[in-house]
Amino acid sequence: VVVSHKKESPAGVELARKEGIPAFYFNYVQLKTRLGGKLERREYDQLLGAVLTQTNYSPQGVFMAGWDLVVSENFLNYFERSDGFWNVFNLHPALMTDENLPTYKTSQGLTIPVLRGVDCLEAAWRQKLPVTGVSIHFATPTFDVGPVIKRYEIKPDYKNENFEAFAKRFHALEDKA
Repeated sequence: VVVSHKKESPAGVELARKEGIPAFYFNYVQLKTRLGGKLERREYDQLLGAVLTQTNYSPQGVFMAGWDLVVSENFLNYFERSDGFWNVFNLHPALMTDENLPTYKTSQGLTIPVLRGVDCLEAAWRQKLPVTGVSIHFATPTFDVGPVIKRYEIKPDYKNENFEAFAKRFHALEDKA
């Protein structure tokens, strides 16, 4: 099943529906409005976990890509593992460390800042980082923090490409990841 918290998601919900995969929107603001403004974020997370774990879906885990909301333990606990982590994974558009450090050492030995939040790709370009990339990590209740499973590095070519061309290459790397 594919779920988006956004108002529209052509690369997620719409594509999944075209492929015959169950897909729907679960937008916090719209749901809160429908409930008369009485929905806290932790309650939203719990509802989302309950919806996803219905018997007609029963996922073994969750992979978040383009999910810009911090998920609380109310959601994560639906996918709890025996080792203290959750079967919830996040695709993060930057290189991360396992230890939640402020910097990351690339495969070429360069030290770059660890970027968090929703505008990481733009931040990497603005800061002219020599290397950036994508990290897949275990999701935790702390935004953009969790043990890294896999990283993919990419070098921007500031001399020969504009941001749009780099973003296209970067998104292809995300798709590969």
